[in-house]
Amino acid sequence: MASKNLKLLFLFALSYIAIFIISNISPDSFGFRRWVFSGDLWKLDYELFLVPVFGFFAIYYLVPWLKQGLGFGDVFISIFPIVFTLFSYIAFTLSVFWYYASQIYLAYQGIGFPAEAKCFLFLCFDVSPFKLDYWQIFANSHFFYFVLAGLLGWLSWLVLEHLELSESKPAEKSA
Repeated sequence: MASKNLKLLFLFALSYIAIFIISNISPDSFGFRRWVFSGDLWKLDYELFLVPVFGFFAIYYLVPWLKQGLGFGDVFISIFPIVFTLFSYIAFTLSVFWYYASQIYLAYQGIGFPAEAKCFLFLCFDVSPFKLDYWQIFANSHFFYFVLAGLLGWLSWLVLEHLELSESKPAEKSA
């Protein structure tokens, strides 16, 4: 068990370093938020450093629970990164849409417009939240690093699962 934990910590360290490198060498056109180390402790973005930790371990421990606890099979586990990324992006888009729609709705409260001109389901006047560049907002958010770390957590789970299977097969052959 201790060997598996050491392998997991090693894979986590590799994943964390990979995310840091991707963040800092990616072109500006991708819009990824940069991880900046500076001597000024008051200007560090601590959340950006901690979000990948939670994302990695949350998904790493979620995948076996999905497989065994809920009975999802190997096919679902293999398409998990697609499902996870898609639903993460949809959830982020909905939250950004709802945030801006709520801001628009609150901005027009108390101005004295007639009841017909008030917002209906937060779609106010001629302001459309769909003019937002959701990908740019997603790529520049902390949530993007959560998703990326989650995908690397899934990959680490697959690697450790494969290593466990390959280590147990020689023991079965000798028995």
